[in-house]
Amino acid sequence: MRRGRRGWTFDDEAYWEKGFELIDELIGVCRPKRYFHVGMDEDHDRSYTQYAEAIKTLRAGLRKRKLKTVIWNDTAIEYAPGMAHAEKSLAAEQAIPKDVVQIVWRYDAVPAAAIRRVARREFEVWGAPGQHPPAMVAEFRKAVLGVGGKGLLMTTWRPVRRSTRKDFLAGVRRMGPVYRGEG
Repeated sequence: MRRGRRGWTFDDEAYWEKGFELIDELIGVCRPKRYFHVGMDEDHDRSYTQYAEAIKTLRAGLRKRKLKTVIWNDTAIEYAPGMAHAEKSLAAEQAIPKDVVQIVWRYDAVPAAAIRRVARREFEVWGAPGQHPPAMVAEFRKAVLGVGGKGLLMTTWRPVRRSTRKDFLAGVRRMGPVYRGEG
């Protein structure tokens, strides 16, 4: 974002030019085969309409790069300050193309209704239950696969740096079998 005459400006031609320059740099380094995760969780600055338009712009640019767009779906949020994000994601479901992958996330419960709704709306749905407890992760996996979802994305709220590497790898070893349906 940059400061304009009337406040912060974004989503203009210069913004997207720089954004796709960065995306191209990431594609060059990471070499994704099919998907590109653009985030969009807890977007604080865009209106509902601007939010959906931003997703459409990202999707159009990624399609040109032969990649499928992946976003967080915040509709399972139930805490008061997060409801604006849940409502924004819900509104976007009505406005964005169906080929945008939706990752329904929640770390303390299985959001079965949100998972079913996203699948009914014909989006590819993935789940993100975090890393605990294993029984909840197993139920989350069952809910996602039960509606034809593709699986789970392992996430955690921790900084990624050399000092956390051992913890991340231990989490993958501990939860990997649960995520795969083996434990």
